[in-house]
Amino acid sequence: MVKRIRERLRMLWRKWRECTLNFAYFICYRRQKIRQNTAIFESRSGEDFASNIYYLAREMEKRGIKVYIPYKIKAKKKIERIIRTGNFSNIHMVRMYSKKYYKILATAKYLFNDICFDWKYIKQPGQVYVNTWHGTPLKTIGFDVPKEKYVMGNIQRNLMMVDYLTSPSEYYTEKILTAYHIDKLFSGKVLHSGYPRNSVFFDQGLREKTRHNLDLLGQQVVIYMPTWRGMHATPQKGCVLQKHLAQLDTLLEDNQVLYVKLHNMDRQNVQMGAFTHIREFPANVERYQFLAIADCLITDYSSVFFDFANSGKKIILFTYDEKEYLTSRGMYFDMKTLPFPQVRTVEELVDEINGSKDYDDQIFRQFYCTYDGNNAAASIIDHILGKHIVSEQKIESNGKKNVVIYCGGIMLKNGIITSLKNLMSGLDTNQCNYFFSFTRQGLRSSPPLLEDVPEGMQLFPISSPLQKTLLESWAYHKYYEQRKKRKIYKRLWDRLMKREMKKHFPQAVFDVIIDFEGYGTHQMIPIIQNYPGKRVIFVHSNMREESRLRNNHHPYVLREAYHDFDVVAVVSPSLRVPTMEISGRADNIVVVENSHNYRGIRNQANKLVILDRDTEVKTWNPGGILGALSHKGYKFITIGRFSPEKGHLRLLEAFNLFCKRYSDAQLIIIGGHGNLYAATLKHLSKMSCCRNVTVIKSMRNPMPILKQCDLFILPSLYEGLGLVLLEADCLGVPSFCVSIDGPKDFMKQHKGHLVENSVQGILQGMYDFVDGKVHTLDIDYEEYNRTAREEFLELTREG
Repeated sequence: MVKRIRERLRMLWRKWRECTLNFAYFICYRRQKIRQNTAIFESRSGEDFASNIYYLAREMEKRGIKVYIPYKIKAKKKIERIIRTGNFSNIHMVRMYSKKYYKILATAKYLFNDICFDWKYIKQPGQVYVNTWHGTPLKTIGFDVPKEKYVMGNIQRNLMMVDYLTSPSEYYTEKILTAYHIDKLFSGKVLHSGYPRNSVFFDQGLREKTRHNLDLLGQQVVIYMPTWRGMHATPQKGCVLQKHLAQLDTLLEDNQVLYVKLHNMDRQNVQMGAFTHIREFPANVERYQFLAIADCLITDYSSVFFDFANSGKKIILFTYDEKEYLTSRGMYFDMKTLPFPQVRTVEELVDEINGSKDYDDQIFRQFYCTYDGNNAAASIIDHILGKHIVSEQKIESNGKKNVVIYCGGIMLKNGIITSLKNLMSGLDTNQCNYFFSFTRQGLRSSPPLLEDVPEGMQLFPISSPLQKTLLESWAYHKYYEQRKKRKIYKRLWDRLMKREMKKHFPQAVFDVIIDFEGYGTHQMIPIIQNYPGKRVIFVHSNMREESRLRNNHHPYVLREAYHDFDVVAVVSPSLRVPTMEISGRADNIVVVENSHNYRGIRNQANKLVILDRDTEVKTWNPGGILGALSHKGYKFITIGRFSPEKGHLRLLEAFNLFCKRYSDAQLIIIGGHGNLYAATLKHLSKMSCCRNVTVIKSMRNPMPILKQCDLFILPSLYEGLGLVLLEADCLGVPSFCVSIDGPKDFMKQHKGHLVENSVQGILQGMYDFVDGKVHTLDIDYEEYNRTAREEFLELTREG
């Protein structure tokens, strides 16, 4: 009990602190003016003060502008040392995520970052945001890294807010824009300025001065910057880096000195004290200023070679573990295309150190270092202060509308996801720029959904939860959770949702935003409701009955959404009336039938029956699900989540009666998410037909099972359409449905079999099947899909 109390108190403390920090930021965001003489320079999310940010901050300080450097506690001493040794005079440190940090973030005129700001950040009118990034990409980044797609939302939305993006080359510009899926959304300007940090390679005087100060005149200076692998020290291999350095130390001459840049984790495993010719990077010289003194650079898979190439000095790639390394990380091009020598052993490495530069890297530098040059930092600062001396590039639109389709955080195994996958399979990316949007947590739990995103469709993750102040948290609890409707609650709720809209959709670059989920996960319905472009919300079910039976949808949110959205797209004509009864409005309701990927369904059905890791099967058949499918009797099936509206219990009642006449019949129920799984099993255990029933909690691909059944039954209390009717039909499986709004009109249109909406009706449908009265539908899927696609495309048009 004490442990639970402590955990509860910790949770309350975290929530309270988060709300107070939100208040600190958003009160300044709403009320305080932009401070014209203030700039914030954030490097590596507060873990450093280096590279491009270091050189830009130095130039900004010279203009008399107050400069703030955010820091994390673990990096405070390091950043203090950098400021001290760099002889800055107008630099002020501020702790990351403190109230003062958020105040500066909300009010500073100039903002610089080499990654991205906190997910609270919303760009103020009048602020100037500059992103310098942290390197030319060699290894894949952003959405090009499959396992990290769901976490890229905050970087993406930050880049969308940027006024200026500094660039060293066209290659860099193309990669950063496409890897973060902003090439069609970027409204800022690309500065052909080069990287500020790379100007040191063009300053011969600085190079000689630094070598003199470090007493390195007459020495051959070699710098080794290995990529952090996370595996330099392993029980199997020992410390590979230590072994390599020890070998190098014995082979280097007295006039040679090798400086190695160690990752923090490597410092625990590498003993530097025993070496004669090898030293660690000096702490009192900025990293790139020191790099510029090198006669030779050794690296491997680090993009630092793009920068060092500006020096014209020799580069050696020590890629002793290339095959092993590349199995876990993708690259944008084959390293064999690089002009630099690549070695695998320490002996080969020393031979290259002692040899002259015998390769031509001029074409490489022209392509990857195009805009690098002297005084880049000063040029950038002068440019954003109004002198406009750097060449700017505006990313031109391709002339197509930007359409974002939001699916929420819904689970993989339900009808809406099936409908979404069918829709995406038929989208024509030549007509619109389509973006697939989802909550970060939703795709973290169901990453396979991204495998079905068609080529040409880009991603737009919703990256953060609601950022509520204390008052907004109180109003949220009253209005949303307790459903109490007072003006003060609604006013604070509206304020929160309008601000969240600005946070999630910076620059309002989408022409059409479609809430395909329509259920309000992540409170996105009211956020999208405040979007200034065309807003569409889908209705996949009878929400009047859904709210009555399950009480799991907010009545205020649905009523306002269905009333205020420009278009309410119902998937069946019979959903018009219940939707209108919620909104009180009919003129914005249109019918957009679900697409049906019948070819994909048939391909899925031809695969083997595979149970997922989380699949549970409850059956009396000794052969399991395969035993049930090979049984000689009639095989009936239904597919639908374990929720009251799916009618599983009344199907069991009807099947129990059917088994009294046909004792060898089999029923397979395949569910999904829902809270009635245990209740369904308990109900089944009391029935005489229990040995004839197989219950599968959930599975990703039920089509191979469906294909082997004799009859599909839809026993739902209400439905939007019931896509599984189409799935069964295209597999040649007859089906019948109870006569309910939604599928009723569809079944009549395509000569399907309808039965009375009751247990007796379901039982009669089973008998009708035995009598040969239940058949497949009369439907032309090509024509059906053509109509469905045209209805969807109409949503993206004006009006």
